[in-house]
Amino acid sequence: MNRITRYQIILATMVMIGAGCSWQASAVPLTSPLAIPVELAASRTVFDRSARMADNPNPPDSPVKLVFIHHSTGGNWLADANEDQPYGGLGQTLMNNDYFVSATNYDWGPDSIGDRTDIPDWPEWFTGPSSGTYLSELYNESSQNVGDYGAWSRLATDPGGENEIIMFKSCFPNSDLYGNPTDAPLPAPNDQYTVANAKAVYIDLLTYFSTRQDKLFIVVTSPPLAEGEYGEDPYGTPAERSTNARAFNDWLVNDWLSGYGHDNVAVFDYYNVLTSNGTATRMDDPATNEEPNDTGSADGNHHRWSGSAIEHLQTVSNNYSAYPTDSGGDSHPTTAGHQKATAEFVPLLNVFYHRWQAATPSLSVTSPAAGDVWTVGGSRQIQWSTTGTVARVSLYYSTDGLNTLHSIDSSLDNTGTAAWTIPLTPTASAQVRVESVVSPTTVYDVSGVFTLYRAGPLDESLYLPLILRNHSDIVPPPNGLLSPDDLVYQGAFRLPDTVDDLGWSWSGHAMAYNPDGDPGGPADGYPGSLFGTGNDQKQWVAEISIPVPVNSPTKNVNDLNTAGTLQGF
Repeated sequence: MNRITRYQIILATMVMIGAGCSWQASAVPLTSPLAIPVELAASRTVFDRSARMADNPNPPDSPVKLVFIHHSTGGNWLADANEDQPYGGLGQTLMNNDYFVSATNYDWGPDSIGDRTDIPDWPEWFTGPSSGTYLSELYNESSQNVGDYGAWSRLATDPGGENEIIMFKSCFPNSDLYGNPTDAPLPAPNDQYTVANAKAVYIDLLTYFSTRQDKLFIVVTSPPLAEGEYGEDPYGTPAERSTNARAFNDWLVNDWLSGYGHDNVAVFDYYNVLTSNGTATRMDDPATNEEPNDTGSADGNHHRWSGSAIEHLQTVSNNYSAYPTDSGGDSHPTTAGHQKATAEFVPLLNVFYHRWQAATPSLSVTSPAAGDVWTVGGSRQIQWSTTGTVARVSLYYSTDGLNTLHSIDSSLDNTGTAAWTIPLTPTASAQVRVESVVSPTTVYDVSGVFTLYRAGPLDESLYLPLILRNHSDIVPPPNGLLSPDDLVYQGAFRLPDTVDDLGWSWSGHAMAYNPDGDPGGPADGYPGSLFGTGNDQKQWVAEISIPVPVNSPTKNVNDLNTAGTLQGF
């Protein structure tokens, strides 16, 4: 059958994460393993929704910061040429392509999180309770942390700022997966080394990746294990579990990102690349005493840029490493394997980077909305939504149809919300503009026209006393009737100010409580909303939030919290 694959990408400040190669046995039973034969054709195809008409395999125009989380395999892959151990020259090649590369290693980071890079560990990095601490360190890491796996070259000057690209990889023990090739993802990730849990882990990661489109996240599949009898060779794995590894990695490349909807995640199939070496498993070149690889071969197993498209190609039916360090079964890839991976990965990285940069971002102001009435001198939250990569924004307001823009904030982190202390000048033609500061392209959005209102003197008709039943006693009152003792005065809050004859000054004919109203309101002990009427003749209805009531000793309405308008009259 033809193998048609789709490649979808996740982008972020680049951090390369290579997992450690230590292995802790899992007490997961092998349940009905399936040995599925691989039927392969020589067709090289590919693609998913992320393909572009003009993909660019050239280096970035200026230095880009990348961090790689790795252990031994990743360290060897980064290493420059040496006489002590395998090397892949990845660090130098990334340097030559204008990436400033930092790394993690064993013992790195808070709680030594750098030790934990197996597949079940990734939620701890990205979505767990301490992930904010770990990721802050990761994004700001600027050291190489070479360790014992070979030094590597990088750009002499740090371009500054956070890492933009995060690259992470689990090591070869994670290619010993239990379960079955077609197992569906678990509902939530756990600590098992199974196909179902591995899928659940990576699905869980997308919940975080989707919130950080200012970063490019590169997932590198786990390298294959050397062939060997499990039990006799600690690095070997049964055929059925190597089949599971193949199936899971194909799922990552082909299916994981289906429906993700963003362009800040990508997958490099390191596993597939290391499962072919032409027609020879190992054959040293007698002239150079170096092992060859099948970089550039028309057939074989590859993940590469062909010159016009991305190829994810498998014509060799092999789920084990074609580049084991020795015949004894050491699964660390050889120099030849690492060099093949470098040659195929870096042009792909450039393509992924340019796709991320070319993704069209957008901003959409959600508050204020057209027709809103905001009181001058108060503080309100400007809110907006973002698609694509917009790292920082500037905020402005206008009272003359955007001919004149007044600055609210010239540059702030794009969190989707910002407090605005409203100026004291009332107007019926206010608008807010939100625009990008750091983004592949400058984008902006403008709110609808709203009113900045100066409230007049308040009278007692503009506040609402709040009397609630005493819920400390949940026993129903006798005969189902309430008595004054069942009620407790909580205080009062101000009603929103309005500017027309439909407002709260004319209200009082009807009011109803909606317990499901204002679902996005604060958890302040007063959930829900109130519907009330304004103007005793027109009987228009508005919906307001319920702020915390205040029992003012002096009965001063200025002491009271003010309700927000959820739906105007």
